[in-house]
Amino acid sequence: MVEQVIIQATDAINLDNISAGGTAKELILPVGTHTVSFTGDLNFNGANLLLQQIFVFGTAPLTTGNPQGWYFVVDQGQEVLIESDGINPTYVFLVDQVDIADNTGAATVVFTPINDGQ
Repeated sequence: MVEQVIIQATDAINLDNISAGGTAKELILPVGTHTVSFTGDLNFNGANLLLQQIFVFGTAPLTTGNPQGWYFVVDQGQEVLIESDGINPTYVFLVDQVDIADNTGAATVVFTPINDGQ
């Protein structure tokens, strides 16, 4: 089953002021390999700086032991392969260095299974 999450540009984690807020979307995917892609219109600083990348943090290595399965960067228009153990969550997030209040837009992140983990 295809899973989707929507992330708002104002959900970005502010690296200059971590306590200013920001959030990661969390989901537990079925066991197996999934492609991750996204579409949207994310911008920093109003509409002045286009953002065409998101971060994915997978926690399947807690079960699989694969040290290369933690962080992924997904470029808009591209796909990345990730593994899920069906138990531990996967997180989607954005980061901003300065101010999240002036960010605009949203992205739909799509997780498409390509096998059933068997």
